[in-house]
Amino acid sequence: MAWACCVYVILWIIMPEVGREDATPGQTIESNVQEVANKAQEFAQNVGQAVQSGPNRQAGILVGAALIVLGVVFTPGYISHSGLVQVLTSCGRSS
Repeated sequence: MAWACCVYVILWIIMPEVGREDATPGQTIESNVQEVANKAQEFAQNVGQAVQSGPNRQAGILVGAALIVLGVVFTPGYISHSGLVQVLTSCGRSS
């Protein structure tokens, strides 16, 4: 999955925006790198403001729900690949 994020960022940098197809590759890359930098700075400022404002109940609930969803999505794959399913099913059969 990490490779997909890397490919996305690379394509975001090298692909021209709609309506700017006539720009040179150098101009496209420069413009898109600046856009990525602006987005990162905006994100950092938002995170900084959220941290400075103190705890937020809604944010805590949202983060908690996201962690639960991620656990539900990724745990079955981990369990099936780790062999834990076979161990647990063999324990159930031994009784």
